[in-house]
Amino acid sequence: MPSFIRENYAQLLAYREEGLRKVGARFVDDLEKPTSRCFYPTVWNGRRESSLPAVALGPWRVSAVGPSMVLGFEELERRGVRQAAVLDVGSAKGTFRDYIALRDPRIDLTYAGVDVARFAVDFPVYANAAEVKGRFDLIFMSEVVEHMPADDFVQEYLQAFPRLLASDGALLVSTPNPLAPGVLDRDVTHCQHYPWFDLYALLRFYFGEVDVVRTRFIHTPRRLFLQPIRRVLSYLLEIDWCEGITLTARRPLKT
Repeated sequence: MPSFIRENYAQLLAYREEGLRKVGARFVDDLEKPTSRCFYPTVWNGRRESSLPAVALGPWRVSAVGPSMVLGFEELERRGVRQAAVLDVGSAKGTFRDYIALRDPRIDLTYAGVDVARFAVDFPVYANAAEVKGRFDLIFMSEVVEHMPADDFVQEYLQAFPRLLASDGALLVSTPNPLAPGVLDRDVTHCQHYPWFDLYALLRFYFGEVDVVRTRFIHTPRRLFLQPIRRVLSYLLEIDWCEGITLTARRPLKT
């Protein structure tokens, strides 16, 4: 099979340099770029029903909802629509749908998934992106890309996304940050790790606008109290203190 990476190597390097300039970085090891953001668990009153997995703390419910779901909902919120179509790539049981319903039950949501595993769910799930029909306001791909080589990601998913995305829609892709300590040995099923500047280059090949945020999920008291120490040590050791990255791509290009 032809290799997309090999055939488009020069252009990918050019897009990588574009991404570095966009965030004000001179080199790939400028670890304080792009923007960083900390996220915390979602808390709501237990009188408000939700199927989102949560821990009960008296009258409150606490759920360890990760950064990608928060950013995905914020993207829908930014568009300010009461109707939205979402394609969840790696949908599993549809936790992202439950999170959207919790944050804003007024949204009339059309939801579909792509997943190689089969779960008992009440929304359509496709085996691959090629089977999907229709247009979506948001394509959500959280913690999936690292489970496949770059060529597979492009040829089986990324090439199909412009066709599936509304002209004013967005693609959100999140993945562990390989520039952070402890990420590389986290999961034996990970096939390839993507620094933000390389993932930027891949998305930029198919989208006119790509934004990047480095993320840190503070979901335990230990993480909260040690956060200042982590930031100082990461600076001294020249490693990233953010364990995740999320990229949002807009303005799909014609291919």
